[in-house]
Amino acid sequence: MIRFAIQTATVAYASFASVMIASLCLAEEPPQITRLEPNSIVAGQVMEVRAVGQFKTWPVQVWSSSPHVTWSCKPEAGVFQISVDGSAAQKEVWFRLFNSSGATLPKRILIGTLSPVLEKEPNDQPSQANDIKPDEEVSAVLEKNVDVDCFRVHLTEGDQFSAVVDSHRFGSPVDANLQLLDEKGFVVTESIDHFGLDPAISATITRSGVY
Repeated sequence: MIRFAIQTATVAYASFASVMIASLCLAEEPPQITRLEPNSIVAGQVMEVRAVGQFKTWPVQVWSSSPHVTWSCKPEAGVFQISVDGSAAQKEVWFRLFNSSGATLPKRILIGTLSPVLEKEPNDQPSQANDIKPDEEVSAVLEKNVDVDCFRVHLTEGDQFSAVVDSHRFGSPVDANLQLLDEKGFVVTESIDHFGLDPAISATITRSGVY
């Protein structure tokens, strides 16, 4: 899972104690999970998150590394309601899904300040780009090798644009390339590696339009 933020944000790190957070009922078969959609949550909000995997029985229980993040199972298998305390200062939280038969491997969910949206395929070409707004995050998935995901945003002359990919630093094998294109498809700026293998770009917009 790739988290693409079109504005960088500074989040403080803090130590935390492990707590146990459980749903009401035990399931009979161990759950399996590959990723969350979206894979980030916002401090001070209640959000709905879908776990992609196999849940032959439902609900399950959740172990969380943070007492500031509370999980509850929705009626639909794999869907959780997550409440994040506004005082949560962590950048990432570890969790496991489990029941009486076993547990998943630990997974991360990120805590940020921007509202996440899910990408919509197909978006491999600029003509198929997903419309997004400033101050949003996009949760995207590498569907195949050399996958291209395009997003479209309206910017105004004088805007200070920035974007960062949170991926490899948080355990993904993705080695991303990030580009900002103008309306004619010309590269305004690009980045391959910035935070390790994760790219980040910034630019002052000199002409209003679609990028």
